[in-house]
Amino acid sequence: MKTFSIKNPKNIKISSLYFDQSPKTTWIADRLVSDDGNHLVFTNSAPFKCIDRGKEREFPLQLEQYFWREKWFNIFAHINPDGSFSRWYCNVATPAKFDGKELTFTDLDLDLSVLPDGKYEVLDRDEFEENKEKFGYPKNTIAKAETALTTLKRMVEKREYPFNKFLV
Repeated sequence: MKTFSIKNPKNIKISSLYFDQSPKTTWIADRLVSDDGNHLVFTNSAPFKCIDRGKEREFPLQLEQYFWREKWFNIFAHINPDGSFSRWYCNVATPAKFDGKELTFTDLDLDLSVLPDGKYEVLDRDEFEENKEKFGYPKNTIAKAETALTTLKRMVEKREYPFNKFLV
């Protein structure tokens, strides 16, 4: 797997795409914290602007963003402006692609929200069902998405990285 030596790892574009590769959400990460070749961590200060489904909006929370080049999910820690932890938000998505300037992933619409006490809720199951028909998700993509959701739940329950960071 190719890694990049970045002299100034700031202001990296992150793009969440629909299955047809059209843009869903785009934002600029303040800083690339680490890239070990498979796992990348980015941060954003609050507030920051994003383009979400074609509309500009302001996101009021800080983010720690965890991406993997081989895992079918990504994980965001939402941190309140006062520095307290708000929640984890997990996207079931294709593995991240990073070319040194932009990180992209295909969002498969299935999400997991995790509260500070470790209780979680599956979100957007209806959107996943709609879009798998609309975009014709292949059977192996559907299977990988469901496996990723199961893996995320297990990681939360066992407080595996990165969930060991903020959960009580």
